[in-house]
Amino acid sequence: MIEHQLKNLRKSIAWAQQDEDLNIFRMAGEQLKMLERYVLNLSELEQHRAYWEIDNLLPMEWPLWMEACRYGDALVMPASQTLH
Repeated sequence: MIEHQLKNLRKSIAWAQQDEDLNIFRMAGEQLKMLERYVLNLSELEQHRAYWEIDNLLPMEWPLWMEACRYGDALVMPASQTLH
C-alpha cells in the first residue's frame, strides 16, 4: 500500500515540476498529507523507512511550492524574461 502512495506522490511531483501550477502544487501537497496519515499507522521501524523514502522523494523546491500554496502567491516570471 505504501508503494502505491509513494507512486502517487512521485507522479504529482513530476507533474508539478513540468507545469508549475498552484493547483498541481496543492494536489502534490494533499498527496503528501495522505501519505503522512498512512505512515502514522505503521510500526516504528516502517515509519522510519517511510519517512526516509519521503525525504528522498521531495524536491528541493518543495518548501517554496507549499509556501506559494499557503499564501496563494502567483508564480514568479520565468528567468528568461528581462525586467526593466
